[in-house]
Amino acid sequence: MLEYKGYLGEVSYDDEADVLHARMINSGSYPIANAEAADAADAASLEQEFRCSIDMYLEGCEELQIDPVSPVPDPVRQQRAQLLAAITDDIWAEAATGFGDPELASE
Repeated sequence: MLEYKGYLGEVSYDDEADVLHARMINSGSYPIANAEAADAADAASLEQEFRCSIDMYLEGCEELQIDPVSPVPDPVRQQRAQLLAAITDDIWAEAATGFGDPELASE
């Protein structure tokens, strides 16, 4: 999960395109156009794209003299994203050991 200036991004991986994707999860019912999604090849680049998208959105609001959509605190969604991240980390750690099968671990 990504967090920047109160906005949260849920990270997913597209194995067909070999790209990481971040989607805004707490912008309320009004999606933020530029910050709605970010794509990158690695985690550091994804975080940079996510931050850049939010900054561009906020700068655009300032230029247009409109109030930006404030991030909506959603504890249930935040907990779900944190739990999903923890489970994903556990699965990758287990996969690295071959799920207990030495033959799979060597592949």
